[in-house]
Amino acid sequence: MPPNNRLFTRVIRTNLHPNVGRFGQTFATFVIICSLGVSSHVAMVARSNDFVWPDIMILPIILAGLIFNVPGGVLVGLVATLLQGLIIPGDLVDTHEFAIENWLWWGGFYVFVGTMIGSAVAFLTAGSKEVNNLDEVDVRTGLRHASKFSILASPYLKLPKKYTICVINIRNYSDIQAVFGYMTAKELAIQVFANFQQQLADKSVTVLRISSTAIGVVRPGSLLEGGAFLENMAKSIPRHIRINNIRLPIRPAIGVAEAESSDLTQRAPFDKALFACEKAATEIYGVATFDSEELNSRQSNLSLMDDLYKDLDQGECLSMHYQPKLCLKDNMIYAAEALIRWNSPKHGNVPPDHFIPLAEKAGLIGGVTKWVLDQTVRELELWRTNGIQIEMSVNLAADDLVDEEIMDILRALPKRLGSAFNGLELELTETGLVKDFEATTKALEELKRIGFKIAIDDFGTGYSSLQQFKRINVDTVKIDQYFISDLMKSEESQDIVSATVTMCRSRNITILAEGVESEEVLALLRQLGCNHVQGYCIAKPMPADTFREWLASQQYRVADVTG
Repeated sequence: MPPNNRLFTRVIRTNLHPNVGRFGQTFATFVIICSLGVSSHVAMVARSNDFVWPDIMILPIILAGLIFNVPGGVLVGLVATLLQGLIIPGDLVDTHEFAIENWLWWGGFYVFVGTMIGSAVAFLTAGSKEVNNLDEVDVRTGLRHASKFSILASPYLKLPKKYTICVINIRNYSDIQAVFGYMTAKELAIQVFANFQQQLADKSVTVLRISSTAIGVVRPGSLLEGGAFLENMAKSIPRHIRINNIRLPIRPAIGVAEAESSDLTQRAPFDKALFACEKAATEIYGVATFDSEELNSRQSNLSLMDDLYKDLDQGECLSMHYQPKLCLKDNMIYAAEALIRWNSPKHGNVPPDHFIPLAEKAGLIGGVTKWVLDQTVRELELWRTNGIQIEMSVNLAADDLVDEEIMDILRALPKRLGSAFNGLELELTETGLVKDFEATTKALEELKRIGFKIAIDDFGTGYSSLQQFKRINVDTVKIDQYFISDLMKSEESQDIVSATVTMCRSRNITILAEGVESEEVLALLRQLGCNHVQGYCIAKPMPADTFREWLASQQYRVADVTG
């Protein structure tokens, strides 16, 4: 419906409804009746006073128009006309009888005033409601915004104890937008939600707009009671929509949660269902129910990252450990990997494979890397001062390579370290390598020109292609411990290790096996041609002081990279 027609219709509807509640209507009616009586009495008593001209009757008419719109203004105008003609029989100024024409003129004037006042108020009220409606209702879909939802305003005479809350999201919306454009994707969402409302058989539900790609569905009753409803709801979602003669597929994600009525009055009603919908987007069938344990885990992660941020500033709870790397050809310790450790007063010892991925997602990895670089560079300087000439490797995240602050730190290291810079290696996971291959490759090429050695960590787990592997210029490939842990039992793992060794040897790349924990695995790796190892079989990661002491007393030879 065009905006002008909508506003006209709303004006008509507003005219039929008072602008106040029942108490206000009762009070206004009492005031209007009193005003009519007072006006009539004043006009009768003070006949010769110009002030009490029949215009005084306009006051209750105006009040009626303001409160009851056109019907009230017209009705009180007619009453005032009767009072003017029947109760006040004479002209109050000239003290002679009213002519019938004067009486009808004043009657028409009263009705006209009531109509104009009522119409003006109705128009202004309708316009205000139209503006408020734009804030509460999505114009394209006709759905109320979820942020405006309240079960206290629901049509139920008695509020149910439990509600089934669903969130339906179009999970391939971004793909459609990328291929066909924003307008096509937007039109698709509108048609999907409109089609869904038409097909939904259960009329007890409330459908609300959450975003351009998601809607919320609220139904009274528990999940156990709503099994059939959930099935019908899923069937009501169209699987294809035709736009511009193109049949586009719809891949919905449905998050389902159960909520108490008290929950819906105290907090955002769709929080749990939105959380479940996020999980559903990653599921094969696109459906997931709310899991409180997962939510608690997310909240725990939030607390964890908050504490990590604080500890990065203080640095007291963080430390660096060093794990040696062994060359099997000459039985020599030739390098060590720097590994961060976090002993949180609140969370205890937090494993790096837990907090590092969270730090990457939370945007804190840059701060972690800066702290690690600062500590390891100091330790490397101390090694060289004490005559320890082995290499040191430091882990980087993919985001570090596009962080200009970190890149500037790395660019400045050769000048800061001087001759001690020789033997500093940067490790990047294979997963990080393929995250943004072009940008990562460009950054690695610059670091190679500066003089850093480059290693790919966790090789075999990041889904990089042979084409990508061919393009990168690295010094070391570290075979992930997943393939090493079952090396004695799995012929497939042995074949993968053997193939990796052959491939890397053809490019003069050093092969290192991670997670070596027994002499038997060590011997097998030697047979397969892997001559560099790292793991508990050699030594566990150690604090800096302990590592330096271990180097001075262990059974292996120690390399001199500066020679």
